[in-house]
Amino acid sequence: LEWIYPQPQGIFSRKGLVHVKFPATIEVINNHTFRENQLTGIDLSECTSLTIIGDGAFADNAITALDLVACTSLTRVGKYAFGQNEITNLDMSACKVLRTIDNGSFNDNKLRSVNLNECRALMKIGNDAFFDNELSEIVLDHCTSLVSIGGGAFYMNELNDLVLPVSNEY
Repeated sequence: LEWIYPQPQGIFSRKGLVHVKFPATIEVINNHTFRENQLTGIDLSECTSLTIIGDGAFADNAITALDLVACTSLTRVGKYAFGQNEITNLDMSACKVLRTIDNGSFNDNKLRSVNLNECRALMKIGNDAFFDNELSEIVLDHCTSLVSIGGGAFYMNELNDLVLPVSNEY
């Protein structure tokens, strides 16, 4: 797959793709770019310049593993960006400049764990961001910039523990 930049919205949606490896130079993955494929994996391991994953960018696929550790410049995960996949674990601990996890970003997956330990710049977790997963614990105590947790952000999970930063008002 030859990389086109900037990508028109939805350029690779509904193409039957099963795996995509992204180049180190990618800065933005546009809205709906890879929506409704058969993706089981995406490789973002060199994407240190990636700043935005657009709305619905990878929605409606079969992604099982998602590693965002290399995405150290990521500031926003768009609405429903990874909605309706099969993701079980999410590590965003290296996303130190991440400001927004938008509405429904990770809804309807199979998330059992989410690591946001070093996301000190995170200000917003949108409505239904982690709706309908298998989370039993959310630890946000290092998310010291967090000011907004949207309605239903963790609804339809089996949460036993929610740890919030001490100094914030929500």
